[in-house]
Amino acid sequence: MIKRINLIRHVTCFLVMLVYSLNGIAQNGEEYLFKAIAVSGKPAMSMNTLITPVDQIGEFSAISRNGRYCSYVINGLKDYTIVQSIEGKWKHKLKGMKPGFFSGDNRYYIYQTGDSLCYLPLNGKAIKVITGVASYQLPHNDNRNEWLGILLMDKKLLLRNLLTGKEYQFNRANNPVFSMGNKWFSCKLDNADKELAVINLANGKLNSYVHVTAYSFDESKRVLILQTEEGAKKRLQWIDAANGKVTTIWKGNKDEMVIGKNFDKAAQQLIFILQTQSSRGNNSSIWYYKKGMNLAVQKKPSDLENKIKELTLSGVPTFTDDGRYIIVSMRKSVVDGRKARVGAVQVNVWNYQDTFLMSAQLAGGDHRLSKWQGEIIYKFSMPSEERGQISNLSGEHETLYLEGIREYGIIERRVMTDRFWEDWAVPEVHIVSLLDGKRIRLKKGIMLTRFAPDGTWLLCYDRITGQYLRYDMRSEKYTDLSAKAAVYFGGEIEFDGTGKQAGLPRGIVGWLDNGKCLLVYDHYDIWQLDISGKKEPVNLTNGRKDKIRFEITPDEFGDKKMFYNAYDRLILTAVNMENKDNGFYALNLGRHKGAECLAIGPYMFDLERLEYGGTFWGRYSRGRRPIKARDADMWLVVRQSTTEAPNFYVSQGLKTFKALTNLNPHKDYNWLNSELVNFKQQDGSASKGILYKPENFDPAKKYPVLIHYYDQFSMCLNQYPVNDYTVSGYINIPWFVSRGYLVFLPDIYFNKGADGNPGMKEKKIPYGEAALNAVEGAANWLAGQAYVDSTKMGIAGHSMGGGLTSYILTHSKRFAAAFMGAGVTDWVSSALQLAKDDGMSRLGVSYYSGEKGADIWLNNEKYLDNPILHVAEVTSPLLMFHCKDDSGVPFEQAVELFVAMRRMGKRAWLLQYDHGGHSTDTPEDCRDLTIRATQFFDHYLKGALAPIWMTRGVRAQFKGIETGYEFDQEIKTPADVKFKK
Repeated sequence: MIKRINLIRHVTCFLVMLVYSLNGIAQNGEEYLFKAIAVSGKPAMSMNTLITPVDQIGEFSAISRNGRYCSYVINGLKDYTIVQSIEGKWKHKLKGMKPGFFSGDNRYYIYQTGDSLCYLPLNGKAIKVITGVASYQLPHNDNRNEWLGILLMDKKLLLRNLLTGKEYQFNRANNPVFSMGNKWFSCKLDNADKELAVINLANGKLNSYVHVTAYSFDESKRVLILQTEEGAKKRLQWIDAANGKVTTIWKGNKDEMVIGKNFDKAAQQLIFILQTQSSRGNNSSIWYYKKGMNLAVQKKPSDLENKIKELTLSGVPTFTDDGRYIIVSMRKSVVDGRKARVGAVQVNVWNYQDTFLMSAQLAGGDHRLSKWQGEIIYKFSMPSEERGQISNLSGEHETLYLEGIREYGIIERRVMTDRFWEDWAVPEVHIVSLLDGKRIRLKKGIMLTRFAPDGTWLLCYDRITGQYLRYDMRSEKYTDLSAKAAVYFGGEIEFDGTGKQAGLPRGIVGWLDNGKCLLVYDHYDIWQLDISGKKEPVNLTNGRKDKIRFEITPDEFGDKKMFYNAYDRLILTAVNMENKDNGFYALNLGRHKGAECLAIGPYMFDLERLEYGGTFWGRYSRGRRPIKARDADMWLVVRQSTTEAPNFYVSQGLKTFKALTNLNPHKDYNWLNSELVNFKQQDGSASKGILYKPENFDPAKKYPVLIHYYDQFSMCLNQYPVNDYTVSGYINIPWFVSRGYLVFLPDIYFNKGADGNPGMKEKKIPYGEAALNAVEGAANWLAGQAYVDSTKMGIAGHSMGGGLTSYILTHSKRFAAAFMGAGVTDWVSSALQLAKDDGMSRLGVSYYSGEKGADIWLNNEKYLDNPILHVAEVTSPLLMFHCKDDSGVPFEQAVELFVAMRRMGKRAWLLQYDHGGHSTDTPEDCRDLTIRATQFFDHYLKGALAPIWMTRGVRAQFKGIETGYEFDQEIKTPADVKFKK
């Protein structure tokens, strides 16, 4: 009888689904979504909204030197480029994306389209065109826009001065190059003489050299080195750029080849590698030249102890900053040329002492593995001029840092391994003498080491105390430079003042007055430190008292200076951590009067370098760096807010802002507003969150709520939300809010008893407990609002947030629905699984297994709190999504929870996608996940009919044929299956 009833049920289900499938699937799936009761005002977003291209600002923008003109790209159904006057009404529209630049004389906007280089006059006259253009080139990182190199299809090269109109022409040219520093322009000519043309851009003087096969300038562009070849004669020539004097420094024959060279910083010395061919193979030797010598000489290292006997040269030697020493790299190959025997047994031998897991060795995807398996590089020093004994500086597992070295070098010893729990795997920092190779090991916790500008002492950061130290090599003593500030200089998470995160400093700003003072960041401010440690540190910005964080705004090329003087006026990007306002300040370094506010408000301009807490911001924009006109205090910026899409603005001094564009793709449908909420977590401590409400919000109504989380999202308050499909467990906020939901994003603070400190004996899984603390606290606050239906609250999270969802799901009975994307569900098995892409163990994910990876066995009381062990207590229906090829979190984690929920009779659905990785990526999958997530929440939080895929399922044999989107008119809601012991 039971079998007959089941048979009738399956036949009925099949017929119902067949009828729905014959009706076909709508192009976008909108017909399968719940239609809410109509409200006055704009319509809700639809599936068509998500797939309809809208105009939005492009990546390119530019401003003229005088700040009177600008250009920018708009992307949309049809891309276009605008060039316009900032002061007047003149505006020119170009079809397509036409990134270009303004000429240095502020007369033209120059861009390339196809093989045409176009000069658009900024006075409205006709466009001038150069046809047959292959490419054009500007000096590197130079905003003067004075020189332009144009290479034509016929190999003719034009070099034009856009200020004076002077032009050089070269036939059969190739490889045009503006030198770094933009002092010189050079190109090779494809003629019988192998000619090299070099132009001094400062005075326009042209020099030509023949038989050139290769050439290079020193870093300061004071010396030009030529490699020439005429018949069997090879030469290396030293050319003084100031007077054009040519000196031949090496003479060779056809069997010899210069394969690399380096200058010292003073442009007085040259080191190069000479490769000599013979019947016995190739031989490499080191050659040295100093200005004033007749010819270069071979540099033979004095190796009385046979330190380099079995080593070969690797790369080209370099000079120390003061030019006194030469640093030589040599290698020892560890490559085994043996091949497996035919018919040999195919077995992988896993050994508990292996440096890397066998699975990782086989996958070969981890960057540490390639270093472990690669060649061993040794570094040596030897005197530049006089003959002296070679000194061994670094070897296996060691890296020698060369920046700023003079008498000493910095070595970091780090054994490449996945055995992170071993003491010998902890990095060590040493100072090594270039004279004799003797070492001094720095104390534990030292990082961010760098030599002072004069090279006489070492600056370092102590991650244990959160302070900057001076280490004097001769006295071998430390001096604390920052302790008198009484401030922690590491990173902070603002959680009742207990958020110190050792080892995460914001870093060093640079040096003041040629190294007499040091500029550094703390969490909020910029400090000036006395390099002797005697004077009191000076807080230059004083932002902490008002909870304003500062960061120096880089130039348009993204570069920051390392050396400043007291007369510098710095532009700072700022964010108020209390209300999340964003804007700009100015700081005069020599005045010590604090930072001057230029403009700050409830917008988002640029937060790229002001990361807070966790570094993941989902699909939100972090803004865009402002661009300054070279010769005027005019800026081109991008401004956005929750209700204002990113638009281009022009600003005078970053104080007032004039809109150039008015893009508002959301204006035709029900959008959203955001507000910052201060709420109490479950334990009474303070937290913040963002509450999104629909544009047509009615305080007299009761709204369902989705609580969405990861780490700290409150910095996103003034950012324009991305309008797109829900492609993962990160729900698309505008979509749900437009359709009648409230969405709340609480900040979760994981530092409260959850930072993995050694010896901690947590009774609960700290990351899960922290999430539950925040989410339950948020739910309490929401339940106290008259416009919230406290019985219709859902939760959603992805990746780490998905793992937190599994914890909240199994530890709270409050929520009416839960949506989890690609999260960990069993915090024991996850720690013992292998990563899909590189075969590495996941044991090192500390919030599962502790800092040393042993908590599962030595501190296992907390694992009684594991989500997978509490499935019997679940009351919320759960929707999971996971791509089967996810390399971030193994798919098996979703399967574990699903199997457990199924066995315990709990309502659960798992969407397994064949494509994608840590999220869906094909348009079909993204649309599908959006539809199903919406149907799921609409059913449990808004009372919509349940779709067939939820009530009856979709059999494997109907994959790709049926979707199950159709509303089930018979089964009103999926029910828990009665649990059987």
